[in-house]
Amino acid sequence: MKKIILTSAIMLTALVTSLAQEQLPSDQVTLNVILTPFQTISVNSGQKTVDLEYNAANKYSEGVSKALSDHLTVQSTGAFIVKVSSVAFSTNGSGTTTKTIESTGIAIEASFGSAELAKTQFTKVNLTQESKELISSGLGSLKAAYDVKYTGEKNNGYLNKLIQTGGLFEETTYTTTVTYSLEAV
Repeated sequence: MKKIILTSAIMLTALVTSLAQEQLPSDQVTLNVILTPFQTISVNSGQKTVDLEYNAANKYSEGVSKALSDHLTVQSTGAFIVKVSSVAFSTNGSGTTTKTIESTGIAIEASFGSAELAKTQFTKVNLTQESKELISSGLGSLKAAYDVKYTGEKNNGYLNKLIQTGGLFEETTYTTTVTYSLEAV
């Protein structure tokens, strides 16, 4: 009888051990989706310099424009605005002659480029030192592209702005830096 009890105890222990090692019919895992915000804005690398040339009488009276395709590219994980600003234009002429013109004579207007984005609004702005809203989008995008048109002053606004040396006017280039900034909404 002792052998039967001992054998039964060993078999019961083996059965319990076997059942304990069986896999459960289901199990769980925790899955996290981690969203990291990012925003970038870039000016087309082939369009880093924009020239508005006043080289004829009608250009002084009618103004000069330059439209650039896909000038700006925006990547944003959410809604955004693009602002634009600049400082006054300045030039260094021959010798010590320096003149400035106000940047407010330049208007900037954006429109859709090759990649349109719904819920986008555009505002035509004149350049100032204060950042002004140019583009507003209610959605994020991985590649929103925008055309930009620069329009210079008309109505002879740049007459009498040339530098004069020795009684002669010389070609004068006024330069400023236009800054585009990107903000989350």
